[in-house]
Amino acid sequence: MVAGTLARLIGTVAISTSLITLAGCNGNDDDTQNEAQPTPSVDNSHLDGNSSQSDENVASTVYSGQLPCDDCDAIDATLTLRTTHDNQPSGYTLSEKHLKDGNTTNVESSVGQWTKTSGTADDQDAVVYQIGTQDNPHQLFLELKGNTLRLLDDSLALYKKEGDSRSYELQAQ
Repeated sequence: MVAGTLARLIGTVAISTSLITLAGCNGNDDDTQNEAQPTPSVDNSHLDGNSSQSDENVASTVYSGQLPCDDCDAIDATLTLRTTHDNQPSGYTLSEKHLKDGNTTNVESSVGQWTKTSGTADDQDAVVYQIGTQDNPHQLFLELKGNTLRLLDDSLALYKKEGDSRSYELQAQ
């Protein structure tokens, strides 16, 4: 009788161990899925004591790349777009380093609100990010696949500078 009880106990332990091992392996490779998307981080640096969002966690997506410059070689830009927990725009920060002959000549930073709209000159379903205000938009970006934003001109066409073949894209970090 003791031998039968011991055999059942050992069998139960073996089955439980197998089930625990199988539960940890669900067949999904989440690591590769996460590599394709930027991971939002929590950023409360924009909040002040008067903010109505002071109790909310805000997710941030950071994009960086080069933008055109009229009086320098290029602008190294870092754009941070913040969203609330329900995916609504919650502000942006744009840092721009003006480059000339390999040196930083000027650093500018702007903070404000951004909006997400639809439609460009070529694609009415395109997603467009506008940073700044409706009356005074700072810059417009087209959302591309692959976590990329592409600079648009005021007519919502892809920005092109004569004699310059750069695409003026910002990549999610």
